[in-house]
Amino acid sequence: MKRVGSLGRSIAMGLILVLTWGGLPMGKSAFAAGAPTAATATTQARPELLNDRTRDIIGASLVAVPEVIHKKGIQGQGEVIAIADSGLDSGNMNDLHPDFKSLPGNVPKVLNIKSWADGPIADDSGHGTHMAGIAAGTGAASQGKYRGVAPQASLYIQGIIDKSGQVAPPEDISKLYEPAYKANAHIHVDGWGTPGNTYNKTALETDRFSFLHKDFLAVFGAGNRGPDPNSLTCEGTSKNALVVGASASARPNGSSGGGDIQQMAELSSRGPTTDGRIKPDLLAPGMAIISTAPRLPGVPEDEEHLYRRMQGTSMAAAATGGATALLRQYYREIEDRNPSAALLKAALINGARNYTENKSADKTTFGLLDVGRTILSLNERSFSSIDDVEGIGPDGKKSYEVKAWTDQAPLKITLAWTDPIDQEGRLVNDLDVTVTAPDGTTYTGNAHMGIIGRDQKNNVEQVIIAKPQSGTYRVTVTGARITVDQQPFALVMGQPLLESSPSGNASLQEMTRNQSVALQWVFNDQLKKEAEATFPRGTQFYQSPRCIYAMSRAVRLQGAEVAVAGGKNYILPIEPRLADHAYALDTAAKITVNGQGTPIWPVEAKGAAAFVWIHPGSQKAMQVDAVYQKTEGRLEQWSTEKEELTLIGDKKVYHASPGLPIHTVIKPEGEAFVPGPILTNRQADTILPGSQVRLTIDPQRQEVTQIESVRTVVQGLLTKSPDRDQMEMEGYGALPVLSGATIRRNGEKVDLRELRSGDYLQANLVGQDKKAYGVAATSESLWGKIVFASAKDRLIYFTDQFQRLHRCELKPDAVLQRWDMPVDLTAIPIDAWGWMTLGSDNKIQALRIIESAAPRMALVQQYDKRKKEIVTAKNERIPLFSLTAVTKQGLPVPAELIASGATIQWSPIAEPASAGAHYAGAVTVAGTGKPSNEPQITLSTSLIPVDQQLFILGKTNGTDIWIYPSLGNEKIHVPVLANGEYAWWTVPSPGESGYQIVATSAGGQVIGRYMTIPKRNGGELKDLSGHWAEKSLTHLWRRGIIRGYPDRTFRPDEPIDRQELRLLYGRLFGGDETSAAESGFWMQPGVVTGKQLLQFVQEKRARMGFPDRFSDGSQVEESESLKSDEPATRALAAVLLDELIRKIDRYKQMESGQ
Repeated sequence: MKRVGSLGRSIAMGLILVLTWGGLPMGKSAFAAGAPTAATATTQARPELLNDRTRDIIGASLVAVPEVIHKKGIQGQGEVIAIADSGLDSGNMNDLHPDFKSLPGNVPKVLNIKSWADGPIADDSGHGTHMAGIAAGTGAASQGKYRGVAPQASLYIQGIIDKSGQVAPPEDISKLYEPAYKANAHIHVDGWGTPGNTYNKTALETDRFSFLHKDFLAVFGAGNRGPDPNSLTCEGTSKNALVVGASASARPNGSSGGGDIQQMAELSSRGPTTDGRIKPDLLAPGMAIISTAPRLPGVPEDEEHLYRRMQGTSMAAAATGGATALLRQYYREIEDRNPSAALLKAALINGARNYTENKSADKTTFGLLDVGRTILSLNERSFSSIDDVEGIGPDGKKSYEVKAWTDQAPLKITLAWTDPIDQEGRLVNDLDVTVTAPDGTTYTGNAHMGIIGRDQKNNVEQVIIAKPQSGTYRVTVTGARITVDQQPFALVMGQPLLESSPSGNASLQEMTRNQSVALQWVFNDQLKKEAEATFPRGTQFYQSPRCIYAMSRAVRLQGAEVAVAGGKNYILPIEPRLADHAYALDTAAKITVNGQGTPIWPVEAKGAAAFVWIHPGSQKAMQVDAVYQKTEGRLEQWSTEKEELTLIGDKKVYHASPGLPIHTVIKPEGEAFVPGPILTNRQADTILPGSQVRLTIDPQRQEVTQIESVRTVVQGLLTKSPDRDQMEMEGYGALPVLSGATIRRNGEKVDLRELRSGDYLQANLVGQDKKAYGVAATSESLWGKIVFASAKDRLIYFTDQFQRLHRCELKPDAVLQRWDMPVDLTAIPIDAWGWMTLGSDNKIQALRIIESAAPRMALVQQYDKRKKEIVTAKNERIPLFSLTAVTKQGLPVPAELIASGATIQWSPIAEPASAGAHYAGAVTVAGTGKPSNEPQITLSTSLIPVDQQLFILGKTNGTDIWIYPSLGNEKIHVPVLANGEYAWWTVPSPGESGYQIVATSAGGQVIGRYMTIPKRNGGELKDLSGHWAEKSLTHLWRRGIIRGYPDRTFRPDEPIDRQELRLLYGRLFGGDETSAAESGFWMQPGVVTGKQLLQFVQEKRARMGFPDRFSDGSQVEESESLKSDEPATRALAAVLLDELIRKIDRYKQMESGQ
């Protein structure tokens, strides 16, 4: 959240970017409620076809086509849209993104770029640029693919970011509105707001300015603090502004709405206002919208980098601002009127898709924006609109008549007015609308929204009669309470054009029942001139008594498949980078494969070329016509340069492009049934000559659309560094490696011997002896559970398989995957299990969610170590994989600690193993007690830095020691000697911060200590020069074992107190067991005497299990200072510690033969 300190209030910039996680199969919101900057927007490579979807959903595509209702199409010509946000692209009027450049002979595209906060006008966050592209971008950089809703409108850009990067609109918001209004911007779009749902000064001043300038309409996003009610921004409580929420995405990797575009998106803020008014007024597409991105120095200016994906109510507000420009142009140029803001508001609301028309729609707003339906209904005189500027006085009444021309479309009446200000936001002038039916039935305003009796709160009132009678309806507007002057108002009434989408192909004669009507048919944005027509399935019709408007949309998917996501079926390209092309299959969709109808998509049709007919308004696939051929053989050659592929023994040459999707038909062995992490440069996608392949071919274009390669795949954890031509993998065993095999580690090509214990591997096998010919290894992928995420800081928190908590930033280009397809953050639920792949900078570069079921309880019959399976008391078999998170008492433990009779809680991964069982993603072993035949387990440990190495040693009465470094997946078993001692040497990896030491007993007890690696100090301490202990103290200082005072002194001759002594030795020796008396003594304040210091060091050394050879020959211990009752100094205590470390170093050298 960016804060405006000077104004004493907080304003959320980029409300559209608060990505809440909710409504998904696995849980509730995981993101913090704070609003981030635009830099947190989710971006995917190679974006496709999303602004096209917005335009279709809100009807802008149809009215934009020339000659449908306007010679040049309704595209916002002559309109100016003001956007107050983070600036625009470079901020230089003469050097802008291609989508904002002016065309010769036209009105300038951008009329103004200026800061109203004395800050930058270049858009560093990209938020303002994205909004501007949605509202009015030309799509020039994408050949029109990503054009905005009103691509011919001009823009008036107002920066509201101050010098410190904070959002700082003028405290008097009219100072922002006034210059924009004078520049002919009658529409003002605002994608920022203050959390709180209270009527604040900005809402008040917005209402004031709107009342004084009745043809000025402010459009605000509702906020991104959903799904809770009463979560609007303060600005969203404005009476006279048009407040917009975000509707759910039609795509599986967008919002959690699951393809129902008439539902409010999970993240969108809800009303009502605190005084009970209906807000937001409308919904509009706002999820996973692709629009313009600021250009960056050194980055190619191509389609991939000039557009990005963002989502939220700011995007919805921008789309609505563009739609308002279309409607305003219609009124000016078709009806020759200068519409008031109240009329624009009433007309958009009257044309919106409401809950009473479609029970799947959200019933807390007036509906989903459909500007196309509004404009077409006005153009066909099915809607009539009244803009009464004289208004109505106290107790005044005005009556109108409207007739229903069909009983198949609802009769809708919407009254709106711009109300005078009230300091608390209450209604000042209260108007009412009532409708009397031919049979005398009376309908009151907003009754369908749950308001009983007369509405006394809202300045928008609506009546909807779902099944109108034939005859004349009387509409009455009454001045129920007028306290300020006469109240102007706007009234829009009538029936939206009759809509239909035939279940099959329909002819014009069938649609019109042989009556003579005009036809305007648009197919893929082109007006068709056929006198006779048969419309394809999915065509969207708007029908009046005198004209039919038809819109058809079809897309071609070169290689398609049907996948299930969120319980819905989607048809989508098999190539993951094109997942944005996914369309939900309508439940009544017709599917033909090779000319034959089929109720379901055949598995063998994966990769087929598919022609998909889309219903524009719902964005659902209504018909799929797929064709394919299959051929099998062994690969002879694949020339990516010539784009040619040949099979052994087949003379035919197949056209196969380099980017062709390769689908691996995996024959998994071992734990390869568990989907592995996303690995860069994975060799699984390389097909060797001689490999058995199956080609899917488009018979119409004679192109290969998919290659299927059959492979045997193994994966698991490398348990020790490879020797010669063999690897040892947990979960598989010994794996021979083919000579010359391609091996990559963390994306880099390496030699076999460069692999390390703890690397997680995926390997392809070849031949009867099953040798690995392609190996992908990673030391950067962790298995873990999502705990929390902050959209504000773009951080994800997760615990890994060893119970280490990670706080990692997402890279801007991070790959997110769920359901085996790319997704955005809204599809990543809390408590989900998956693979997190980290870069060298500890940022997440890839995240793959593995579906899992709710945790289950079980009683253990036995643990089968050979099969690595838990057998429950009910004879259920639960296989584990090498990184299953096995814990007891919050500590990582080996699976062997899962004892017979133990109670466990386990998390099933929703991916079945070969026997139909589900692998365990995590197992928690219950129990904290000790067996009666065992003493209480104890553990003491120390960590000694020696040169560049570390020595970990100690003592335990347990049977085994396990060491877990802070990085990677390595788990080290250290044997315990008969006397309870253990020791281990290592060279810490770069970035290593410490080690978790865990001791276990034969009876299942567990205890742990965490040891932190001391950070080395730089520079020198000031007061050591010439001191008798200078050498030792400098040695300890440089290794980070001792710490000085803030003034960089050590004060070596000052007495050492008990707490300082415990801290000094505790940094290396950690916690250990002491008696209650000892513990109490050392916890009490007081200085340490020489005798006490010597006793402390000797007992500490003995308790740590150091061999006797460590104890002899200490000249310091013979010092008289250690035999007296005088205070011991800080230097003496440190020298004893340094002497011990040096003896350990000598012992290490002796043991290594040096």
